[in-house]
Amino acid sequence: RRNFALSTPLVSAVGAGILALTVVGTFFLGRRLSRPIRQLARHAAFVRDLKLEDLPPLPRNAVKELDEAAVAFNSMVRALRWIETYIPRTLVDRLLRTGSQETTTDERVLTVMFTDIVGFSTFAEHMPAQEVAVLLNEHFALVGGCIEKQEGTIDKYIGDCVMAFWSAPIQQSDHARRAYLAAKEVEDKMRAYNAQRVSKGLKPIRMRIGMHSGKVVVGNIGFQGRINYTAVGDAVNVAQRIEQAGKDFPVDDDVEILASEDMLAGIGEGVTAIDLGRVALRGREEPITVYRLT
Repeated sequence: RRNFALSTPLVSAVGAGILALTVVGTFFLGRRLSRPIRQLARHAAFVRDLKLEDLPPLPRNAVKELDEAAVAFNSMVRALRWIETYIPRTLVDRLLRTGSQETTTDERVLTVMFTDIVGFSTFAEHMPAQEVAVLLNEHFALVGGCIEKQEGTIDKYIGDCVMAFWSAPIQQSDHARRAYLAAKEVEDKMRAYNAQRVSKGLKPIRMRIGMHSGKVVVGNIGFQGRINYTAVGDAVNVAQRIEQAGKDFPVDDDVEILASEDMLAGIGEGVTAIDLGRVALRGREEPITVYRLT
């Protein structure tokens, strides 16, 4: 009895020590596990917002499960960066913001824009392929930046042409004016760009822009393995034909901007236009009135 009574404080002290060590160990283990989990959550938030440019890779971890999660996450980010190369981030961002109900294919009035470099085939005929690629990338960066500034959707690049539209996936009541402002900014930037080319002894680049507002079918079009968010219909064809009609009304300027009467009506105040008359567009029976926007 005496021995048992004497050992009781010792047992209590040992138990308290073990409990304290357990609490301290649990605390540090929790911190060791929570830090990479919080880091993973922060990285996931960057991916959610499509901010992939400067996202550093997650570090490896001594805990097997956390290390496997970090490796898988880093692989996913690398794959998303490749996908982002071919799918415009602004389009994906707008589709995410609108929700799935807005991405179904439907009929809507849009303003459609087509751009084209005048005489590009002849211009690039004697240029090395690498120089052609550099020139086109510079051109698309200039044009695309102006389009995206006005929240337009870049549909596709067709050779040296750009197709874009406004009011989808997010509806914009001022879609015609946004397209007009984008075209005018392209004009301003092309003047500055050509001034730099001329100062270097290079030929200036001329381009045409054709625009039209009308009803189209817009949404996800394609098949399961390859779907495009795009617009199709008569209004798209008219916009392209208007751009091509610029060949019949050449001007000695950096950019020629042509638009239909329907598009002009939606721009609002502050625009000067020259009536080019009724123009017969290829593939259409009825001519339409075309304007040069100055």
